[in-house]
Amino acid sequence: MPKIRVLLADDHDVVRAGLRTALENLPDLEIVGEVGNGPELVEALARTDPDLLVMDVSMPDFDPIQAVRQMKAERPSLKILVVSAYNEETYVVGLLNAGADGYHMKDQPLADLQLAAQRVLNGDRWISGSLIGRLTNRRAAAPASAAPWLTRRQRELLRLIAQGTDNRNIALALDLSVKTIENHLTALYRVLGVDSRLKALNYASRHPELLASSGQELVDLEPARVEHDLTV
Repeated sequence: MPKIRVLLADDHDVVRAGLRTALENLPDLEIVGEVGNGPELVEALARTDPDLLVMDVSMPDFDPIQAVRQMKAERPSLKILVVSAYNEETYVVGLLNAGADGYHMKDQPLADLQLAAQRVLNGDRWISGSLIGRLTNRRAAAPASAAPWLTRRQRELLRLIAQGTDNRNIALALDLSVKTIENHLTALYRVLGVDSRLKALNYASRHPELLASSGQELVDLEPARVEHDLTV
């Protein structure tokens, strides 16, 4: 019987060594590669054709939400287990909604990581126990707040990034320059009160009305007047 092929993705050698130690003891499992950034991950996926990807969310040249969407679209059978130090709802909910099969905290015992990998490979969804209560309490305690009005362009941009479209393809779709798209995204993030694409997606998941068409639109912001101090 062929072994289950596992690819590790984390930009810290020590962390990858720990992941390898935890997983290589599982029966019928083989570590087929290790990578430390986005481009290396793309190359390794094509070269190793893994069954399971164990990945961090913070690596150089890597957009986790877009990457997960794209990998799931291109490789529907690939299981993705996120292993991260970030316990914010933005990351957990955003990545699970994008298609990740599990979200595991790095500070949990190695035995729990082994269990997480087994559950994900069996087709189950995995979330570290320490996250479940935290997310439940946050949702229960969070006061309801109205979403801001967005311009027609901002709604269109939000719908496109929710589909996993990168800046270059957004520019092609809207017949604008990449720089103009970056300016529009910066303006959108300011309105939403966020500072990244991932946080904007999480905000949209809590306010689905922002993705719906609206008859009442505001005037578009002038891109040239937008400042550039937020992450696009």
